[in-house]
Amino acid sequence: MGARPIVDAIRIEQHKWDTKVVQSGFFSLPGAEHISAVIFNNAGTLNKFNRIGVGAGFGVDDITLVQSGLVWDPDPNASDPIPFERVVAEGHPETWIEGMDVFHNPNAIHPLNEGLLRGAAHHRLLPDMQIETTAPGWKPMESRTEIRNASC
Repeated sequence: MGARPIVDAIRIEQHKWDTKVVQSGFFSLPGAEHISAVIFNNAGTLNKFNRIGVGAGFGVDDITLVQSGLVWDPDPNASDPIPFERVVAEGHPETWIEGMDVFHNPNAIHPLNEGLLRGAAHHRLLPDMQIETTAPGWKPMESRTEIRNASC
């Protein structure tokens, strides 16, 4: 087993793109204590909708969906995600929450209960500027779906 990766956290004051400047540290901004968390999901796509339908039994015989991409590696010594490929099949449903990330506000007046969003990855900023993540066993980080037609 290799050494656990060490991440040096540094505070970034602002983000710049062309002439646009945005202050960093959203949870530290005035009034942000009223925001419990920020929720993000880059997987709410038409491909996901199609995969959910096939998993629920709404596929057709001559079309196969194959999902591939990268999934989060829960090993605390890992620094890279794990590649995956799977045939989407009836009886193996995908959930809407797969791929969801919840960024908890450390300054929130009313913190969000993690149990309300089971199946999502939860991220917390610790006092030492490190980020603590808890995630389900299957946490896709990015994926694509290939549509294969049996008649071709």
